[in-house]
Amino acid sequence: MENIIVAVEENVVLGQICCYDGALLQTLRQPILAELEKTQREKISLDLETQPGEIYIDTLAVAETARGRGIAKLLLLYVIDLYVKQQHHTLGLLVDKENPMAKSLYIRMGFQLKMTRTVFGKEMDHLQYSII
Repeated sequence: MENIIVAVEENVVLGQICCYDGALLQTLRQPILAELEKTQREKISLDLETQPGEIYIDTLAVAETARGRGIAKLLLLYVIDLYVKQQHHTLGLLVDKENPMAKSLYIRMGFQLKMTRTVFGKEMDHLQYSII
């Protein structure tokens, strides 16, 4: 998987972070939407989570048994170094307003609130990390 970075210890997956160019959102979604439309027999319309001009962090997950060990922070530091410091991109993500612990981590890491948006019926904060 070219868009997924995995934290592994002794052949056990501890966590993962999935990032991709926001400009590719529609292209990456297309095969999934096509399959859903085939099985559901109706046109499916999804909200846009990201946009061109940012590398979008789609998912960040840590195994329950590995929580509290700094795995999420380690994965974030890795993508900050890779995409922002080395490649000079802006990182973006959405965080659920009902998840203040995650938002707090992102803010401590240097992400800044850019806007609030409603995606899939949920209020989300759009945060970005950039050196520009």
